[in-house]
Amino acid sequence: MNQQIIEKEDRLNYVLGVAYEPDVTDLQGDYMDADTVRKVAWDFMDRLTGRDKEEVDKAFIEELTEAYENNEDVYIDMEKLSEVANELEKNVGDMHDETGDHIGRIVESYIAPSDMEINGENIRKGTWLVGVVFSDPYYQKVLRGEWTGLSIGGYIQAAMEE
Repeated sequence: MNQQIIEKEDRLNYVLGVAYEPDVTDLQGDYMDADTVRKVAWDFMDRLTGRDKEEVDKAFIEELTEAYENNEDVYIDMEKLSEVANELEKNVGDMHDETGDHIGRIVESYIAPSDMEINGENIRKGTWLVGVVFSDPYYQKVLRGEWTGLSIGGYIQAAMEE
């Protein structure tokens, strides 16, 4: 199984997909064993939650420090914080391009703890699964079959031309 969508919830614009299956050559000819998949998945979550939270905290603290140093009333520039937050949501890119519009956000990331079945698809122990909630225009690409899977390089992969 390559990176594919295995579950959809239209009401939520939600997709659950395989980000990487261990011990299987992917579409780019790459290969990772289960230990490496786990390390990559955990490092990804570290960067996603740790660095991103630090950026928001840093922007907030900068606003507080500036007001304090200037002996001013505390004023938080919510527009600036909002810009930082919007940048942080760009963790899902269109064909590995993370500079475009906000197309979705990762809401789940986990390693299959055992062999299992989801919607009739066999999932092997050690497979990295990712849940994404897409903005509506991009979820429509999933529904039309233009996007059929996820990719750890950019978290979405277009359907291949036949």
